Amino acid sequence: MHTELLRTWPTHSVDTVHYVDPDADGVGDLEGIRLQLANGVDVYLSSGTDWTLAWDERADSDLPGWCYPTSSWELRPLEGKIPQELGHCRGIDEIRNAAGEIYGLSITYARVEIRATAGEHFRLDLIPSEA
Repeated sequence: MHTELLRTWPTHSVDTVHYVDPDADGVGDLEGIRLQLANGVDVYLSSGTDWTLAWDERADSDLPGWCYPTSSWELRPLEGKIPQELGHCRGIDEIRNAAGEIYGLSITYARVEIRATAGEHFRLDLIPSEA
């Protein structure tokens, strides 16, 4: 993982990534998040096939390859839940499993901590900062 990107470039926004079954009604499953950085790179965090945290970087507007077919995937803003202009991250902590593999990241900004963890179901926790 190239977490130095998150330390170097401000984060403009965070979106959730959902799989939307075309045959089902309602909200699709949360499968990951997208962090949009000021340098034009999008960082996607999701569950890998072995439930470790997967990191994908995109310098274009295309979804990562695991979002196939693209018509079954949707990005949704976290409007109202966290400030969209997050700025520079203040710290990144890796969350490891018993085998020492990274299965999550805790990314701290001035006003919120974003905790993303892989597993059978991708999990996103937003923790307001005391700052």
